[in-house]
Amino acid sequence: MHPLAGATVMEYGCGYGAVSVALAPLAGRYIAYDIDEGAVAIARERLDRAGGSQDVELQAVPDAQILDAVAEHEGEVDILLLYAVLEHMTIRERLDLLELAFRLVKRDGLVAVVESPNRLAPVDWHTSFLPFQCQLPEPLAIAYAERSSREDFREAIASASAVGYDAAQEELTRWGRGISYHEFELVLGDVGPHVIAGGYDPQLWDERPLHTEEQVLYRQLHRARPELPPVFWRFWLDLALSPEPLARPTPDLIWPWILQTRGSPGAYWTSWETVELNPGVVLSIELPVASRRIVATASFGEPGGEVTVSAGGRTMRQPSAAEPGYQTQVDFELPEAETRIELGLDPSGWVHFVGYAAPGSR
Repeated sequence: MHPLAGATVMEYGCGYGAVSVALAPLAGRYIAYDIDEGAVAIARERLDRAGGSQDVELQAVPDAQILDAVAEHEGEVDILLLYAVLEHMTIRERLDLLELAFRLVKRDGLVAVVESPNRLAPVDWHTSFLPFQCQLPEPLAIAYAERSSREDFREAIASASAVGYDAAQEELTRWGRGISYHEFELVLGDVGPHVIAGGYDPQLWDERPLHTEEQVLYRQLHRARPELPPVFWRFWLDLALSPEPLARPTPDLIWPWILQTRGSPGAYWTSWETVELNPGVVLSIELPVASRRIVATASFGEPGGEVTVSAGGRTMRQPSAAEPGYQTQVDFELPEAETRIELGLDPSGWVHFVGYAAPGSR
């Protein structure tokens, strides 16, 4: 990853400056753009109250001119930040921005996409809170918006619909309908060699807890697109991409093991997409590639739980740091790379996720 100290960071779509205030003091130069002049004015005030920064440029540019203004920095940027912005664009706007993004950053720089909802998730947790809403064609999504439990969303779509279909379509787009791997493939082709980090990295777990429903999505994508990097398998897309294909695969990229109980007598698959283990019962894991790193999440019905991993004749243990009923996260470094692993819980509990470091696995 690229260090912030001394770096030129550009934030596209800075809004009211919440991210700018946090990152600008850490960067060498900070450039931020937005189409909302009022929001940028508030962002400037927030930066001033926070002590400001010697080299910060916050600019409001009309939407018809913003790409041209940003393009003036082509090849100057170390880190381009797209924080919760891509999902609010039309498809054409999104593709145009992504095509420019990988020209803006230096060859050793990166494009960071943060907090963009995955349109392939079964429930739209970002906007409508409705199942499958992001997969609906726009006319149906507009009509079905009245079923949303979110009052402000319902009212916004209804008001725009009263003006006309074009206004309703625009309103729906600006509220956000998610993104997916498809846009990145259209811009980059084979996206795998461009992935630097993201997805299931344990560093993200505090901010992006693993939901059991994500098992459904990554099972489907594992069948349909097993070569697709797992950063695109999560409900929220948080990822870093290189403008140039990497010479070597990212060594710490975490791939999910597809939970299954085959070969694990006494292990039970539950309706909550978890595996239940009693003391003395182990989950037998056969990895597609040898790995030295195993990460997992589990939960227990009582305090004092412990997760064990056995491989190569050695057993390692990590105690649960979570309250009963809440997921605990564990990270094991094996002495040697292994393909056969056994995971156990004491006392009884539930395994929610198992992942492994697999550079370049396909």
